[in-house]
Order: sequence, then C-alpha cells, then structure tokens
Amino acid sequence: MSRKATLILLIALPNVALAQDTRMERIRQAFPPEAVAQIETIVVDAEAAGIPTEPLLDKALEGAAKRVPTDRVIAAVASYSRSLAESRSLVGTGHDATAVVAGADALRRGVQPETVRSLADASTGGLAVPLVVLGDLIEAGVPQLEAFAVVEGALAQQHGPSRSLKERWRSSTDRMKYWPSQARCAV
Repeated sequence: MSRKATLILLIALPNVALAQDTRMERIRQAFPPEAVAQIETIVVDAEAAGIPTEPLLDKALEGAAKRVPTDRVIAAVASYSRSLAESRSLVGTGHDATAVVAGADALRRGVQPETVRSLADASTGGLAVPLVVLGDLIEAGVPQLEAFAVVEGALAQQHGPSRSLKERWRSSTDRMKYWPSQARCAV
C-alpha cells in the first residue's frame, strides 16, 4: 500500500469510529438505558454478521428526531437489521456496504430477492446504482423481468446504467416499446 493510501486510511478510520461514537452518544441521550442496550445489541450482532451498522444507528436517530415511541424505534431498527442481513446474503460479500443498503431498499420497493441476487451476480462493478435504478423502475410499475432486462442491458453496454437508462427513458419510442402504460401517462 502506498504511503498516501496509508495516510488516508489513518486519517479516515478514526473519523468513522468517532462518527459512530457520536451517533451512539446521541442515541444514549435520546433513549432510556434499556432501549439503548437493545439498540446496542442489535448493532453489535449486525456488525458481527458483516452487516453495515451506520444505517441502523441512523434509523434509531431518525426515530428519536421524529419522536417515535421507543418500542417502535427498536422494532424498526431490528426489522432494518433483518432487511440488511437478507440483502447481504443476496449481494454477497464481494460488494460494499452501499450495495447492501441499496439491496435492502430495492427489496423494500418490491424487487424480488432472486432479481437482486441475479443483478449482484451479473455486476462486475458498483452495484448500488443499478439496484436503485431497478427499484425506481419497479416502483414506476415496470414489470420485474423487463426492469431487470433494461438494467442488465445498460450494464452490458460498458457505460454507466444511469446514462443508458436516462437515454432510454427520454426516448418516447422506447417508453412505448418497453412500458406502454407509462408512456401514455407521460404524454
């Protein structure tokens, strides 16, 4: 590893730990000790399983900011942890934390688990953007197989899925070809 890369890691790692400590401190201030213990247990278990923990801490803080009852916050954090665990099992260990979070979001938005796994298997680069685009298409009413084919086709074209999908979406001919009902709505 180069000196520059080592230096960046040495500077960045304490900041990540500090950010988590800051989040945990805010959680300790926002919730009663019993709730904090439950949240910490969920976070420690998630970390041991290789699941990103920052989104779990953020979920707890979101609940505190919205003044959601403590039992519902704990249930939401536990549920999100399960979603992230399912996503991690689908995307595999070869993808980063952003892919795991995007996978959990895609599942929440209606993307089938098999589709997430297939996209993860087909992806040789970043997976987060293709999963977000896939979730967007599914939420827009595009059938699962067609949405997957579009994202997979964009990935195969050697340029980013965002550019290719944006070009396809702007073309009314393609909209009518792939998604007739959405094309009529857009006119």
